[in-house]
Amino acid sequence: MDPGKRRLNTGVAWLDQLLTKYHPGDNVLWCAAAGTHVEEFLRSSLEAAADDDRLIVYLSFERPPMDVRRELGDLSQSPKFTLVDCFTDGDGQSRPELARFYDGDGPDGVRNVLRMRSPADPDRFSVAMHDLARSKGQGTVYVIDSLNAMERLWDRSGALYQFIAHMCPHLYHLWTIAHWVYHVSGDCRPLCDPLASIMQVVLDLSKDADGPALRVVKAESRTQAAQGRPAVHYELSEGRLHRAR
Repeated sequence: MDPGKRRLNTGVAWLDQLLTKYHPGDNVLWCAAAGTHVEEFLRSSLEAAADDDRLIVYLSFERPPMDVRRELGDLSQSPKFTLVDCFTDGDGQSRPELARFYDGDGPDGVRNVLRMRSPADPDRFSVAMHDLARSKGQGTVYVIDSLNAMERLWDRSGALYQFIAHMCPHLYHLWTIAHWVYHVSGDCRPLCDPLASIMQVVLDLSKDADGPALRVVKAESRTQAAQGRPAVHYELSEGRLHRAR
């Protein structure tokens, strides 16, 4: 069977049980508070994707490419991994020290890295994203690491919502798994509610006196829907996410 038509492990056993894994076409919205280890959920998902021989595309708006590669290690060196640098010419403002990353082909060379030249232009970015999705084809796993940074960059009323409302169905029909990360601050989560109607899966990561907790807000097309269940507390131990006892 085409890998794009198979369900994909989340990389976290207890989350697999909640969601019955990721389904082909899932757009996953992570509404993540500080200190809830969203990056570890994403890493687990990418490791599972690599094990399933999927293509992986990581769009970084938050950090320069050298930082992403350092964090992801060997995973970022795979020929099936593409890092799309939306930071250097975005929040990085094309600073020379960032642009120098592209000058050489040494250990920090440009293999598997695409420099997005106009990430602050939503129209040009949309065209580039569609071209990328077309070239990568079915079953690819995407991470878009910061909707907050996209919102800041675009600074145009409704531009981010319009892009996602158009892009998510396109990715859905390619049977991709796309992770969209929105960092929330306290009870301030202005994008989460309007975007929830577009996404197939919405996961809320919060923190209380008992530690970080995951709540399934939405899980479309599941026979035993996980939404409405109590939040699951978890902990990070030895680089793995474990359900708290």
